[in-house]
Amino acid sequence: MCDEEYTAMIDRIYFAAPMQMYNDPLYDVALRHVHELFPFAEVLSARDLFTSSADWREKWPAIQPTVDMLVFITDRDGWIGRGVLKEILDIGKGLWRPTDLLTPDGEFHRLGNFLVNASRPRDWRRHVQIVVRSPAKPGGR
Repeated sequence: MCDEEYTAMIDRIYFAAPMQMYNDPLYDVALRHVHELFPFAEVLSARDLFTSSADWREKWPAIQPTVDMLVFITDRDGWIGRGVLKEILDIGKGLWRPTDLLTPDGEFHRLGNFLVNASRPRDWRRHVQIVVRSPAKPGGR
């Protein structure tokens, strides 16, 4: 997914994650990976931008139109909260900008190559579970 020509076209990346991942070592590993693959891009880390959900609700509308790409991680069980889901929908569907899931193995999966496996409508922190689509098998089976 990430060749040099493509990465050079991305100026500003928003890195999203469930709040419960902010202090998890996987957050830092993933953020470092984004910096390595996009060395010329400014990376906005959700953890460093917002102090609370209220702060996010206030600032997010002004940030989203300035973003060229969104990269997100899930919690260790594949869940994201309502806020990350909104960010994905705002950037990937609303603005039609690249939106990628970064999995713990360091792979990027473009919007459309992952899907919702489960949903908990009343749970704000573990709202939807994300899984990577299985590659199509030869012959359509």
